[in-house]
Amino acid sequence: MDRWSTADPRVYSLWIRIRHRCISPHYKDFPRYGGRGITICKKWLQSFARFAADIGPHPGKGWTLDRKNNDGPYAPGNVRWATWKTQAHNRRNTKLSPKLVAYIRKKYRPVYGAGRALARELGLSEAQISRVVHGRQWT
Repeated sequence: MDRWSTADPRVYSLWIRIRHRCISPHYKDFPRYGGRGITICKKWLQSFARFAADIGPHPGKGWTLDRKNNDGPYAPGNVRWATWKTQAHNRRNTKLSPKLVAYIRKKYRPVYGAGRALARELGLSEAQISRVVHGRQWT
């Protein structure tokens, strides 16, 4: 019997979801993953056994697979098992420090193009600048 046939179903389900997120345009989460360029390494795409061997066993309830670099691929060296709390701190919309938020609010002027210029200066999106300025992020 194949040693992966008895693998943890949570790991297998995770592998299936990651593949769909990255390669299936009709999958509900594709726009936030494959649609913005997130990929899965070729060896993981082609083989559950390789994926499972690289990430190791599921640590248990409350743990999830997290990409260290949120804009990087699902690949060895860029994933880790993390708690939900750790993963929440690694989201794209929580990467702004309180100091940076204060700077944005201080520098922003409500004139046409101000958000664009500030976003370009800080390497952020205009949407992030808008969310900070209008209190929808980091209130």
